[in-house]
Parts: sequence; structure tokens; C-alpha cells
Amino acid sequence: MAVIPAGALTGPLIPHLDAGLRRHNKVASAAAAIQLRIALHAGQVHADDHGVTGQVLVHLFRLLDAPAFRQYAAASSAGLTLVVSDDLYASVIRRAERPRDRGKPVRTRSHAARFIL
Repeated sequence: MAVIPAGALTGPLIPHLDAGLRRHNKVASAAAAIQLRIALHAGQVHADDHGVTGQVLVHLFRLLDAPAFRQYAAASSAGLTLVVSDDLYASVIRRAERPRDRGKPVRTRSHAARFIL
């Protein structure tokens, strides 16, 4: 299990992943191109003999599998698409917001989130 401060994920990690995917996809064949969907959320998980569990993981995977996000990612030519929970957006990203980080508000089955475009 990795413990990562939420601010670290909104800092250089995402732009570095995006840049690496762009470089790879620029020279890769269509069959070898990579499209990565990322969901970000923060909260407590509980470790046991089988791994980690917790409601935060259920929320995270609902964000990742939300039909609106899946459709957006499938229609996008971007190598990386990102959805962020409203909680994480409000507590971390909005505070360090740059104009392009405002994102598009969306609803998943039971949670609010934002695409970062």
C-alpha cells in the first residue's frame, strides 16, 4: 500500500504521465497506442491479508467506470483522461487552480466529479 499526499498527485505526476504518453503515442502504431483513464479521490483504506478495502475504493472505481467518463475518454484523442472526485477537487485542486484545471462538472451514478480537460 502506498501513502501519497493528495497534493503530490495534482502536482507534476499527471503532467509527466501525459507528456510520456504523448511521446509514446506520437511514434507508436495505432495498435500500440496507449489511452489511460485515471480517477483521483482521497480517503482512508483498510489493509488486510487480501489487500486493501474501503468505501473510498468503491467511490474511486465508480468514478473510473462512470458511463459519462468512459464515453468522454473513448471519444477523446487524448492519451490521458482524468476524473477527480468533488471532495478532492474542492480540498486540493481548486486551491492550486490554474485556468485549465477548472474541469467539467459531471455526475456519476451516485457522486459528483469533474473531468480535468
